[in-house]
Amino acid sequence: MTEQGRNKTSELKKMILLAVLCSLIGALTASFVTTSLLYGRAQTPSPQTKPQTIPEAVQSQESRIPAIAREVTPAVVGISTVRIDYDFFYRPIKSEAVGSGVIVNSQGYIITNDHVVSGADEITVFLSDARKLEARKIYSDPYLDLAVIKVDAPNLTVAKLGDSDKVVVVDLAVAIGNPLGLSLQRTVTAGIISALNRTVAVQDRRGQILMQDLIQTDASINPGNSGGPLVNGDSE
Repeated sequence: MTEQGRNKTSELKKMILLAVLCSLIGALTASFVTTSLLYGRAQTPSPQTKPQTIPEAVQSQESRIPAIAREVTPAVVGISTVRIDYDFFYRPIKSEAVGSGVIVNSQGYIITNDHVVSGADEITVFLSDARKLEARKIYSDPYLDLAVIKVDAPNLTVAKLGDSDKVVVVDLAVAIGNPLGLSLQRTVTAGIISALNRTVAVQDRRGQILMQDLIQTDASINPGNSGGPLVNGDSE
């Protein structure tokens, strides 16, 4: 082969090699662009973040729950009511209901919801020490859904009343009551105050009632809890 032929062959090899390299670079670039479009740009791993911890203030509130339950639960009562209606032939028809209440005075005054005792002909209170007492209604307001009943008995455990004007959102909220009937008496659930000044329209046998300035909580509350206390971090 002549010198000129060898030079042409050498140049041809260089061109082929350059073409191959360009093809590889193009393929790698296309692969990177496609991957970025499909999965986003590759990012350098960020330093491992520490798991979030519960604020000390919240932990302090939560640690109070057992003490709150021990202090307030003996003041919580179960309430059973009987209402007597009459059919067309004037035969008595009994309807029974249950709810909760809380003793707020050593003389036997108990706060509950109006809808728990409204229209009741018989009211029976079940104390935490297993005493069963007849009660009478002293006060009732359907628009506040508030009622006061009274029992006559010695040695009653009394709960402290708090000031609702001092409640703020995210305060501790402990609910104690008798959800789903008296078989689950004095169940304790806990959460926080979720919101204040809520307005809710409530429909009952008397019609629709607009209730205002309500306190909202995320503590679990079920039928039967009605009338039971919602307790703050100071056991009030």
